[in-house]
Amino acid sequence: MVEGFSKDWGCVYVGLPSMAELLGQVLEAEGIATHVPDRYLRLIDPGAIGGPNQLQGRVFVPREHEARAREIVARDPDAS
Repeated sequence: MVEGFSKDWGCVYVGLPSMAELLGQVLEAEGIATHVPDRYLRLIDPGAIGGPNQLQGRVFVPREHEARAREIVARDPDAS
């Protein structure tokens, strides 16, 4: 992970990659910037990501929007 990325961005979701992608889009529609690691690699080659992270998608948002993003993620019953 990039040095500045880890301290400036907080993770608001860890789970299914498809849900991470969907929540990323929902948060962006709410005006919150997101970063979903390996978002495009999963689309090109879903098997390209191996190891323990293969079945986990993550959504990161800027720390200043983390609380609001967590509220939005918590509203979605499928996100848990």
